Amino acid sequence: VTARQTLFDHPLPAAYFLYWEESEWFWWLRQAGLRVMYEPAAVAVHAGGRADVRTAKSRLMARNAVRCIRRTQGRWAAARAYPIVVAWNARLVVTAAARRPAWLRARLAGLAAAVASITEIVPTGSRR
Repeated sequence: VTARQTLFDHPLPAAYFLYWEESEWFWWLRQAGLRVMYEPAAVAVHAGGRADVRTAKSRLMARNAVRCIRRTQGRWAAARAYPIVVAWNARLVVTAAARRPAWLRARLAGLAAAVASITEIVPTGSRR
């Protein structure tokens, strides 16, 4: 099987705007019996990339963490991961407050998105 055919057979998931799509993609490639290799020595640099922490990115990272787990391992796994994602983002808020106040607003947005990601587990229309 060629790399091109693999991409046609297993395209990157479109359920994400950014962040986590490659994690889900690797999950499904492995589930399909394909070998996924990680090369720690390989380094990719995004030309024009930024070193700051942005509000939109923090939101997407938090929400998509729960989304990826739900889509790959199901709602129960996402429900188990949810408090970890919230706690992780709470830790980022505390760390930003202590060490990087300029990042605090973005980290608070990430925490809010992590809490709101409950809708990835229990869709809004289903909650009582």
